[in-house]
Amino acid sequence: MRAFFDRLPFRTQLIAGFGFLAGLMFFSDMLNMADSARNLAAVEHYFRTEGRIANLAGDSVAALEKARRLEQEFLQRMRATSGEAAAPDAARPVFDQLAVVRGMMAEVRALKGDVSTARRTRAVETYTLLYEHHFLRVVHLYGQTAHFSAVSRALDGAMSGVPQWQADVRALHGAEQQYLRGGAARDAVGTESAIVRLQQHIAQTAIPDDRRRAAHNAVLRFSDAFSAYVQTQQEIDSASNEYLAAAREIEPALAQLREQAAAAQDSVRGKLAGGANWMAVLGGLAWLAYLVAAIALAGWMVKGLQQWAAAALAFCRQLAARDWTARMPEPPGNNELARLARAMNGMADSLQQGSAQQALHAAGLEKANRALRMLFGCNESMMRAVSEPQLLDAACQQLATEGGYPLVWIGVPCHDDLSSIRAAAVAGEQAASVTQSCPLHFYWGGAPEERGLAGEAIVREQTVVVRAQDGCPGERGFGSAAGLPLMWRGEMLGVLVLYADSVHGFERDELQLLQDLAGDLAARLAGLRDTLRRRLAEQAMDYQHRHDPLTGLPNRSLLGERLQQATIRAMRDSQRVAVLVLGLDRFRTISAQCGNDAANELLKHAAHMLTAGLRDGDTVARLLGDEFAVVVGGLAAQEDAMTVAAKLMAAVQQPVIVNGIPLSTTASVGISLHLRDGADTATLLCCANAAMISAQAMGGNRMRYYAPDLNERAVRLAALETDLLRALAQGELAIHYQPRATLATGGIVAAEASLRWRHPQWGMVPPCEFIAAAERSGLSIELGRWVLRGVCRQLRTWQDQGRQPPVVALQLTARQFRHDRLEAEIRSTLAEFGVAPDRLEFEIAEATVMHRLDEAIIRLHALRAIGVRLSLEDFGVGHSAIGRLRDMPVQSLKIASSYVRHMADNAAHAAVCGSIIALAHTLDLTVVAEGVESEDSARYLREQHCDEIQGHYVAQPLVAEEFAGLMGRQVAMA
Repeated sequence: MRAFFDRLPFRTQLIAGFGFLAGLMFFSDMLNMADSARNLAAVEHYFRTEGRIANLAGDSVAALEKARRLEQEFLQRMRATSGEAAAPDAARPVFDQLAVVRGMMAEVRALKGDVSTARRTRAVETYTLLYEHHFLRVVHLYGQTAHFSAVSRALDGAMSGVPQWQADVRALHGAEQQYLRGGAARDAVGTESAIVRLQQHIAQTAIPDDRRRAAHNAVLRFSDAFSAYVQTQQEIDSASNEYLAAAREIEPALAQLREQAAAAQDSVRGKLAGGANWMAVLGGLAWLAYLVAAIALAGWMVKGLQQWAAAALAFCRQLAARDWTARMPEPPGNNELARLARAMNGMADSLQQGSAQQALHAAGLEKANRALRMLFGCNESMMRAVSEPQLLDAACQQLATEGGYPLVWIGVPCHDDLSSIRAAAVAGEQAASVTQSCPLHFYWGGAPEERGLAGEAIVREQTVVVRAQDGCPGERGFGSAAGLPLMWRGEMLGVLVLYADSVHGFERDELQLLQDLAGDLAARLAGLRDTLRRRLAEQAMDYQHRHDPLTGLPNRSLLGERLQQATIRAMRDSQRVAVLVLGLDRFRTISAQCGNDAANELLKHAAHMLTAGLRDGDTVARLLGDEFAVVVGGLAAQEDAMTVAAKLMAAVQQPVIVNGIPLSTTASVGISLHLRDGADTATLLCCANAAMISAQAMGGNRMRYYAPDLNERAVRLAALETDLLRALAQGELAIHYQPRATLATGGIVAAEASLRWRHPQWGMVPPCEFIAAAERSGLSIELGRWVLRGVCRQLRTWQDQGRQPPVVALQLTARQFRHDRLEAEIRSTLAEFGVAPDRLEFEIAEATVMHRLDEAIIRLHALRAIGVRLSLEDFGVGHSAIGRLRDMPVQSLKIASSYVRHMADNAAHAAVCGSIIALAHTLDLTVVAEGVESEDSARYLREQHCDEIQGHYVAQPLVAEEFAGLMGRQVAMA
């Protein structure tokens, strides 16, 4: 019966039902006329209480539905404005409707104060208060999310002007919007990863520190705001669940009130029927039965409608929550409700299909963008790569980063016994764990089941794709993998192996893109290998052309090039170059007695010993037979060539065991000097060779200069050493003082003491000659003692005259610096003349300190403990002590005059001076430039913030009286 009734059209059901009810109501009115007074009183009581309760319950349901509708509108506004419109006043209409419901419940309780009604109405009031409380909490939480929008806009402003940052911010906003739309935890993680990438790029971008700090702070504020937003969104979801639960409890309570009113209505009608006289009862028994049936029919229809309405409400709520799987139960038949349910389900199908298509479109767009980024990044990296490792590493990194593959590696087939595949490059998130726990071991030989993915790709020479692999360590845990051979013009260069998490990876379009990329990679790899082979072949040919095949030493051709380079450096640094030709004595005799093989071994031994005995930058070459040539540069004096020659002669004398027989020989050395004896390689070699032949003619195992005036110069040097003792006793030596001025004010702040010797026969002797002679003969100790006493005596004189004694700098030679009693003599001299230690400054050459550096630092600390000042002079020449400057207790650095003198016409020297000044200031050291002779040099040093200068531009070395006249005065500076 019910199934048949439900199949009828809704209009037919209403007509039948209401027609039946109309007839029953007409009959009921006739019966009610019999007892109108009692019935009227009963009806009045009903409408005054139960009827009003039913109306209030219905109005409450309407008010609640309106509150729900206003609530949905408010939440939509909040999501659209990111919480910026969140304010309690904006949600006031919702609270007003809930207040209306509570007011109606209070009126119901006033109309009927029984326990059941009071319990139900108070339950409704309690749930509306819970609804209002939790919804108000949602409103406040949405208000808190407004701050996130402001922080996001501030981040956009802070990242302006830097394209890399703006790209990272766009990616960050994309992840942020994905989270705002879905609210998934993985989207929040994606946003945090984008924040980390932006922070890394900010740290790597070359920008001012204040801009970097501002950008970094903006990112930190955004990160904190986003974390707070995520937390707030979770609280919003929790509060929403709370008030939704309260809303679901209100509707059943109101339904119970309506049912109670309906029950009261039935009770009133029953009482009216029972109160009629027995005649009316008898006459109306039949009609009463029909009336009961009509009421049942009406209840039946209402119940069906209520069930359908509840199902429709649940369906709409599911759609509002973006649950596209929700469907309406379809009633049987083809009535209005059934057609409406089918239409609503059709609408849900359309929404579900649209959502799926949108997701597929977004995924396809992201995949296309990723493929383009990967392709462009790989091509750019391949074009920049200049070596095979760099190329393979760059390709793997791009595929892992831009392509999103968790593991990428490139293997190179090895033609060994195992036919193994060497992993030349590995990249990806899981690269470290795979290579550490399960190293990549693959082979391209053997049976197919033993080769693995990479081996199969190499053997087949075609792309191989596998899915859901479990047997291979490198593929375990991945959904799919692909191996692409790297072939170029039929040659197998390697294999590119990629892994994906999805079992649906490496579909046709993706695989085509990867194959094109593998072809480009193979072409670039083949090009690099061809370039490397050509370069190695050229290097081998060049080496053979420029080296001796027996000893591996440079030949005459390469020696000429090295000599030219050495002469250029020497002329630039005002130094000298010597050419040494070394001939092995008795070589022909050894060759005749022991054979050519033994002679060749002796030649190789001599080449090895000569090479080991040379300084860095010098060159040894083999000429013909037993002759070797050596180019020695960086000589301060021509006598230094003899020191090098003696060292090489001693090295060659070391014996060598050949076939159990010790062989040894001596050597004769001829020396020629660049410019003095010739300017070209052939002339210098000819001169040195003539001197070597002369030395061998004198018995061998000796050295000779080609210079004809060598004997005269030797006599002069010997005379200088003898006359120095006489000069000390007879007062031929004098101390001059060269002023040192500060560039800031031009004031004279110090002086350098220099020694002058007026020889009665030769006149003024250059200091470089007699100081070197004194150093060789050991007289430098006595000479230094004489200068120290003279300077202290003069400082005391100035002090007695009421002058402020200046700081006077004294140079310490290598022998003086290592003298055992240096500290004791300085202390005793200072005490003897009553001079403050800080008035003396000792200058030590950087080369002197670098010889036995650790011992030199100990000596420097001992000198500094006396209280004297220390300066490192000739800084930047030769081996540098930059790495240990912090360990040296020096107060100043003195730039070598060889750099300062050529600053105006040599940009490299100017750059060196600027670098030394910057380094010294970094270490809080004073910088002194010596050898300043022009206004241009002084101006450049001022621009570089040099502290003090010394040279002819300030003043020439002066006697004590002339220097005293400059004390306290200022010198005009550029």
